[in-house]
Amino acid sequence: VDVERAWEQFTEALGGALAQFGPESILIIDTAADDDAATPFVQFAGLDDDRGVRMEVSDDKFLDPAHHLGDDGHEQLRALGFTAPHGDEHPNPYLDREGEGIGELATIAARVLREVIGVAHPSQLQSGGPGSPDAELDPSLLVAVQAQGADHLRQLVDEALTPLFDGPPPHDADGDIPVVAGSSLVFVRVRPNQPVIELFSILVQNVANPQQAAIETTILNRDADFIRYLVAGDRILARVCVPAFPFLPIQLRWMLGEMARTLDEVDDDLALRVGGTVWRDPQAVEGGDGGPIVGVHPAVATLRELEAETPGSVDADLAARVCGHDQNLILRLIDWAGNQEEAWRKTREEALQAQDGDTAETAKEQADQAEHTASILRRALRVVVTNHPPTGPDGTPLGTSAYNAPGYL
Repeated sequence: VDVERAWEQFTEALGGALAQFGPESILIIDTAADDDAATPFVQFAGLDDDRGVRMEVSDDKFLDPAHHLGDDGHEQLRALGFTAPHGDEHPNPYLDREGEGIGELATIAARVLREVIGVAHPSQLQSGGPGSPDAELDPSLLVAVQAQGADHLRQLVDEALTPLFDGPPPHDADGDIPVVAGSSLVFVRVRPNQPVIELFSILVQNVANPQQAAIETTILNRDADFIRYLVAGDRILARVCVPAFPFLPIQLRWMLGEMARTLDEVDDDLALRVGGTVWRDPQAVEGGDGGPIVGVHPAVATLRELEAETPGSVDADLAARVCGHDQNLILRLIDWAGNQEEAWRKTREEALQAQDGDTAETAKEQADQAEHTASILRRALRVVVTNHPPTGPDGTPLGTSAYNAPGYL
């Protein structure tokens, strides 16, 4: 794609994204840099009461001297209709648009980026707002698509989440996509009869104080912007409904990130106050009195959900994707699964000595499951190591070429 066509595609995509903006919407387009220098950015924010969208351009006082726009740059902004910064509430040059005028902001933004800031190509931009703060801005994430039914929407959701799995996302028996998000396991579901995407997670389980749980969820719901919390039996669930009429990929990706960040902040204290347990990193959970570890890492929970749907269906490649091809995580999970198996075997022996047949049977099932999990993870580790081998000083994978020589192995 030539430069002009690339900017046309960028402008079209940005215009589609801004058309979907609401009062809570934010998008920051930053200029990529190889160092930690403060570089120019353009940001958009939905105004309260649906009064339109505000576009701001970073003022020189926030930038490294090498990246100042200077008098000429600020004069160009004034010519484009920007209001100069004034007071604490308006620290940057800004421009407001509402109604049909919102579409003009995409064209103005492209001109600012090219003519004022000096960006040569959209590939030099990155998103620091609703998307990943360090990810190159993919214009396709900003393109709104009108889904033609639930099946089409599921396809669009799969495509939007594919980069998170390095391949097509897995689905459980209900057709939901389990996503490891921080310390939580978030399920992504498309409603069959509405253009709505549901994100839900078991935030706390084994709640011992349901009355306190009702109070805590009421407080959380009072302060929450997007997430709704509810008590279901001995569990506390978190849920977000993402409108998909039309579907905007970056909105789903951003909402997943917001949900992960929020649940990470509240889950530990919430579990403590209601006498429950949360999903945890295996290294952070210790078994009491030598018993089995309490809590299951979301990656392990995902593997077990998929395996329960179709026994034997989880191969090494899928397990590696679920673990994010993270070698250190897989090693920790293998160690955790080994400890689980050992603890359950010990529990079974004690139950047999006490002639407690039911407990012994349950312990055997849990031990066998832990052994099977460790086996899957070891195969996943082989995939990760094979595809991403450690390298020597010259970049050659260890175990090949010159590094086969004695002294290097």
